Amino acid sequence: AALGRKVPVCCKRDVEVSPWGPACGRQDLVVLGSFYAAKDGVDWVEFCCVVLTNAAFLGPIWMLRRRRRPVDAMIGFGLLVSSTCYHFCETTGMDVVMTAGNWHRLDNLFSIFSCVSLAKMLSRASETFRWLFVVVALFCQELHPWHLGCVLGPVLLADVAALRLVVIRASHSKECDLRRFHSPTFRAACLVQLLALACFARGLDEHTDPHRAFHGAWHLANAAAAALFTAALDHPPTSEDEEDVVVEVQVLSFEEKKIERSQRKSNDKEE
Repeated sequence: AALGRKVPVCCKRDVEVSPWGPACGRQDLVVLGSFYAAKDGVDWVEFCCVVLTNAAFLGPIWMLRRRRRPVDAMIGFGLLVSSTCYHFCETTGMDVVMTAGNWHRLDNLFSIFSCVSLAKMLSRASETFRWLFVVVALFCQELHPWHLGCVLGPVLLADVAALRLVVIRASHSKECDLRRFHSPTFRAACLVQLLALACFARGLDEHTDPHRAFHGAWHLANAAAAALFTAALDHPPTSEDEEDVVVEVQVLSFEEKKIERSQRKSNDKEE
């Protein structure tokens, strides 16, 4: 059945919508979220477009795990779970532990964290970079989880900071390798990401996209862009790299044993 107008709910009543979202307490919005008026049954076309398309993120998650990026992989997994549960609750009208509004806010957070991870990968910044913008994202989402500016703001700030780091390193260090930005894979990733953003912007108007097909295309294109960016910016470890890691571990364990023996000898002498 066709979806009706999306009605924001606060304190069990309809409210007026301002540029910053529905005009009522933000905490109520976090709990209650919104509902689709005059919805009869499950729109299975929409279900396939917005729920099942999240499976595409399994590809980049596997690639990140293969490249020994556990934090980025876990962020991707959080995005997969939160987005799937949010759209499942929204399309079926059922709750999965939490409401669609709660899952929506988590989906916003993990989306921002994923973009920050990409900016970190682009600039090869430290973990401090990630945590700085994680804090900014948390404050913005608490300010207003449904306002588009509170989602895009942290992402744009992270991108500007990453670009600044790349420019500074390129101008002050000969070791800064810019060739990774010139590869065909990186160019393809940028084009696919632009396509994903176009689908996201087009999907914001739900009245002209009743089955949320453009939002589903956003999921697919975004996952493809994430896989291409990962392939372009971070090559998987080779078997030689794995052997080097094993050798380093063996050397460290040998050194630890030597230190332990020397400590035992010094203790025996003191006794």
